[in-house]
Amino acid sequence: TTVTGINKNYKNALIVMPPVDTWGPIQAIRTKYDPAYVRWMPHINMVWPFATPVSHEKCADALKEALKRTAPFEVCLCARTRGERRKKEEKRKLSTTLPP
Repeated sequence: TTVTGINKNYKNALIVMPPVDTWGPIQAIRTKYDPAYVRWMPHINMVWPFATPVSHEKCADALKEALKRTAPFEVCLCARTRGERRKKEEKRKLSTTLPP
């Protein structure tokens, strides 16, 4: 599904957020490895950048329609790869990828 007339905003993301009652162990790991653990709740980015807030309703409608045609599926975080990515400041950072 394509949504036209939507402006991207780098301050917005479409995320999957685990239930609050599961955050304890996740945050314990993030305190060691994620410098942004205080700033952001535990989450997985699905789409970033995402739509501006005024477009959220339009995007929500399009997502609902697309998901009606999508069968439920499970996600297994069973493997990982490590790679390098560059930041704007040209500092090298490692990223972890969880392949499907």
